Formats: sequence, C-alpha cells, structure tokens
Amino acid sequence: MSDDEPTGPPSNAGWQPPPPPTPGPPTTGPPTTGPYGAGPPTGAPPYGTPDPAYGYGYGYGGYAPPQTEGTAIGALIAAIGSWVICFPIAAIVALVLASTAKRKIAESGGRLTGQGLVTASKWIAWINLGVSAIAILFFIFAIVFAGLSESDGDPEFQRLVLALN
Repeated sequence: MSDDEPTGPPSNAGWQPPPPPTPGPPTTGPPTTGPYGAGPPTGAPPYGTPDPAYGYGYGYGGYAPPQTEGTAIGALIAAIGSWVICFPIAAIVALVLASTAKRKIAESGGRLTGQGLVTASKWIAWINLGVSAIAILFFIFAIVFAGLSESDGDPEFQRLVLALN
C-alpha cells in the first residue's frame, strides 16, 4: 500500500448541506400545500389525531374486519342437527338462537356478519317443524285407523265413531 491511496471513506469536502427553510407564519396542522399536491382534504383532522371510526391516525391497526356472529353459527348447527337429534326441540332452539343473532348483528353497526346464516337456519328449522308436524299427524291418523279396523265387532266403539261423525 502506498501513501497516495486513501485509506478511509471518501471525503465530502465539496458538499454543502441545503440551506434552512425560511421562517414563515407558525402552523398548527399539516401543510396545506406541498410538492405532491394540496395536502389533506379540508376539514380533515391533523395527522396523528384519533379517528373514532378507524382508530389512531392514518396508519395501520385502526380497522378490524367484520366477524361472523357466533350465535348465528350456533343457530345453523342446531337447525341442521334438528334433522338428526331431538327433531322439534332442536329446531325451536335454532329459531331462538337465530332471532338472538339477528338482533346482535343489527346492533353491531356492521362489525358483525352472518345474516345469511341466520336466514338459512330459520328456513331449515321451520321446514323441520313442518315435517315434524306432518309426521305427528300421520302417526295419530294411523293409530285411529288401526283402532277402527280392529274394532269392527265392538258395538260400543262403533257408536262412539258414529257419534263423532
């Protein structure tokens, strides 16, 4: 190595920092004009002020995506389960859960979703209750007609049947 070669970083002997900005009137908010446009819209809060709808400032972390209401999911599970276990009871539970979930979704102001789940669970539960009612009526008629066919020789039962007609 010779003494002519520089050993450290290059020197910036000819470089000068930019001049300081000229003082102007004091400002309390963000600049209204700048090199990239007109600045924030009129009436916008200064940078760093909390925005009640989205949190603090204009950065990350202020927006939470909507969540599915848990009661709506429970209503759909109960409605589907009503076809397998405790037919009318589970369907009634599904209808109660669906109405609760619908109220919570309406009160959340868009923070909670699941209106489609609520609608589906109501339809499934009402169809289940209708099928259950038809099955119960069919069962009752089957018992009555079985009793009529077995009691052809019983005169008292025939008098009762005639009195009902």
